[in-house]
Amino acid sequence: MSQKNKGTSIDLSLLSDFQKKLSKDSFALNKLDQYIKSFVRSNDVKSVVDNTDFLIKSTNNYTQILPLFHFDESFWLAQSIVKIFRLKNNDFFSSLNLSGQLTSSLRSGSLPNFEFYFISSKIPAGGYYFKDAAYNKTIFYLDLQHRRFFINPRGLIDIIESKLGSLLNEAQIRNFTRSLNLLADSFFTDEFALDLNIIQPENDAVFEIESLDLPAIVTDKLFIASQANQVDIFALDNGFQLNFSENIKLLFVSKLDNLGHSQWYFRVIDENNSFSFFDLLANYSWFRSWYLENIDFLQIVFRKEIFNFT
Repeated sequence: MSQKNKGTSIDLSLLSDFQKKLSKDSFALNKLDQYIKSFVRSNDVKSVVDNTDFLIKSTNNYTQILPLFHFDESFWLAQSIVKIFRLKNNDFFSSLNLSGQLTSSLRSGSLPNFEFYFISSKIPAGGYYFKDAAYNKTIFYLDLQHRRFFINPRGLIDIIESKLGSLLNEAQIRNFTRSLNLLADSFFTDEFALDLNIIQPENDAVFEIESLDLPAIVTDKLFIASQANQVDIFALDNGFQLNFSENIKLLFVSKLDNLGHSQWYFRVIDENNSFSFFDLLANYSWFRSWYLENIDFLQIVFRKEIFNFT
């Protein structure tokens, strides 16, 4: 074979390879097109979650020859959150930037200067962490495959303790937590396992602390801080009751376990059944200070197996 014919043969071989890849590319694009159509037309949470999972797997397993666009995992997850909120006629989150372009992150008019994004978790079960861009704090964990949605209490507290968080007012913080609860309610309709932790507003929600046999100095400090901030505090047989207002009360009480140790827990009671422990921390800075200054003793039980890897 002449050198000229050999070169032509190589060219044709490369072109043939390109044609095969292009054909595969077209097939994958067609599938992607069908998935996007199904996502856009979704009218219930299950369809949104299923189609988001398909889109993530489709784009992860597909590399374009001519990369005209690239929608990563965070992009599809952000769109799924917006879509779920739209199903509830709620526009709390948006994935548009200031130029009106779709992005991989979420913003909210109620949370100025904050931006949120998803990132893959490093735990064996997979799933994603929802983080803020300014401080890289994890707000929640989302696992579409195994249908799980867990709130990270420490991340939420860190947000309101931050410089930007300190600029948020009570209404903005309540809107944020209500939106997270709305998202949880939506996932619940698709049989997700939920752990709302400190944003759970129901009066029957109990928040146990990790430590047993709380030192007396911790409750002494609570008693002193309550009186200093003109919050009525009463000693009960098994702990304390704080009256933050006429309608909002906090029980900080204990019970004995099988080994005789005292297990302490918080419980918020309000007439509207809508005020959470997080709301207390956010709205009463003196109470948050007491809680954080004694966090080694007062840390509320949370899913360390999920959030210790963020």
